[in-house]
Amino acid sequence: DTVSDDGAGASSSTIRRKRSMAIHAAVRGNAPKRIIELLINACPRSLKCVDDEGMIPLRLELEKAAAAKRGGEKKVNDDMVQLLLGATTYPEGIISFGDESSSSVLATEGAADGQQRVPELYKLIKQKDWNKVMNRVTTHPEEAQVWVQKLSSSSSLLWRHLPIHAALILKPPHFVIEALLTVYIDSVRCVDNKNLLPLRIALNNFGPDSEIVAILVDALEDPESISMEDTQGRTLLTNYDTSPTDLYQLIEEQDWMEVVKYLEMFGEEASTWVMRKHKDGTLRWRVLPLHAAINYGCPGFVVKALLDAYPEAIACVNSHGLTPFELARQLNAGRDVIGVLREAELTES
Repeated sequence: DTVSDDGAGASSSTIRRKRSMAIHAAVRGNAPKRIIELLINACPRSLKCVDDEGMIPLRLELEKAAAAKRGGEKKVNDDMVQLLLGATTYPEGIISFGDESSSSVLATEGAADGQQRVPELYKLIKQKDWNKVMNRVTTHPEEAQVWVQKLSSSSSLLWRHLPIHAALILKPPHFVIEALLTVYIDSVRCVDNKNLLPLRIALNNFGPDSEIVAILVDALEDPESISMEDTQGRTLLTNYDTSPTDLYQLIEEQDWMEVVKYLEMFGEEASTWVMRKHKDGTLRWRVLPLHAAINYGCPGFVVKALLDAYPEAIACVNSHGLTPFELARQLNAGRDVIGVLREAELTES
């Protein structure tokens, strides 16, 4: 189970310095690969356990590699990283094209008539138009699940991968990877035709101490922590099924006084979009908290609080192309709601 390092002859008042599972100690101590394999087989869940420093075993190994790199020493221990990386996909496991848990949509670059065309998201990634990639991910999340392949003139496979693999090869900004993971979190466990996971590609292209590597480890360790952020670290979009915001959950509960109290402390969440997908990956809906509150029949004072926190929301359209005012009229919202929205629209214009 866990081991601790208190120091020889430590008194009862001594502060415990480290507490970890056996696999953490083995990784720290550069144990042979065979020992690590035995520990993984004995307790696979330990790969998702953090020590007192908040590290899972894979992150520990990468921290060691980053420190060695900074000191000009040996690069990443490929065998150990590969072992820990594969094991950290527990309990769901690695996904390959054609697996039951994988998307079966396959597009071919340079496709002939009648074949599945390469999605627009993939084209934008190849063009390295990262701002348009972000917009496309938000409006067409299903395209993040489309496998793309290229065949030779003799129809043999040259490569096959997902948009996240393609993006990592082209060294995108970190927020692009966050966006792709937000709409398709399982892609972090998908291997391309060379059997490479996204994290393996990121290590090759960015090194163990990069922000993108840290994001991919986060996605393996705690999928619910992943959301789309801007360059200032503000959350732009979250996936309802993995990481709905606290504000959105309060709106769902229709606890309107608590919604207003929450906005007084965390008003920035009023600008965070929440999306949900159908089982096939297509967009089911995408809303701001203001749209959601109107959907749930909130009173006018909640609309005002949401607009005070994020005035720009009055002009934002949901996934059905409706502004908050248009949505409220469609739902026959109360006069108080219509009145607040009409006044906000007049102010905006």
